[in-house]
Amino acid sequence: MIDNIRARFSDTKKTVTTITSTLVFLGSIVGGVLFVDDRYAHAGEVQQLRAEQSQSVIQMRIETKKIRRAALDDKVFEIELKDKKTDTDKALMERAKREMDLIDQEIAQLQAQVK
Repeated sequence: MIDNIRARFSDTKKTVTTITSTLVFLGSIVGGVLFVDDRYAHAGEVQQLRAEQSQSVIQMRIETKKIRRAALDDKVFEIELKDKKTDTDKALMERAKREMDLIDQEIAQLQAQVK
């Protein structure tokens, strides 16, 4: 009778050990897959980062063009303050005004790209 109980206990112990080791093995595999999955960026995250960087680059270009336009505007103002404008002054002023118009168009195009 004792041998019969020991045999059943041994069989139960082997079954529990087998089930436990199988669960640990499967848990390790699932955990590993989830770890690797979280370690690398997903396509949606990469796409979102690229869009954010693209928007930042466009904003920087807009700000740079605004600074250039302000510098040209200052140059035109300086020339307009002169009592006697030379032909060179007039040519510089016209060139600066054309460039300011071009910059205004470029800024408008860039702002259309910003969401």
